[in-house]
Amino acid sequence: SFEVLVKSYALALMARSMAYRAGRSQALMQKFFQPIVDLAEDLGLLELASTMRTCKPMEWRKSASNEQETTGIPLHLRQRCLSISMNRYQDHINNWFCDSVTPVLQKMRQSILKAHCQRVLGA
Repeated sequence: SFEVLVKSYALALMARSMAYRAGRSQALMQKFFQPIVDLAEDLGLLELASTMRTCKPMEWRKSASNEQETTGIPLHLRQRCLSISMNRYQDHINNWFCDSVTPVLQKMRQSILKAHCQRVLGA
């Protein structure tokens, strides 16, 4: 139904938003991201919940971090490096969303539209 699709999109967008925050620590992952995954599962959105579990924000934040590269850089230039690092981190999350979550949402949308058309046409 349309309501399921709206709930799915809302949860997916909340998950993407909370993934940025969740990358700071396991505690933040449990506090902000995991409840969204749990809610998706509770609502029976099992494929979406499973896809959300593939999000690895702490791993991506660490890989995007270039702290080792900044040790010899003057303090006034480190902020620019940190900004570049955060851009990489955001790219990881956006790529995960586009490559993993968006196809699930599109599949749900197609399924719901197909069912709706069949009802309308009486097939």
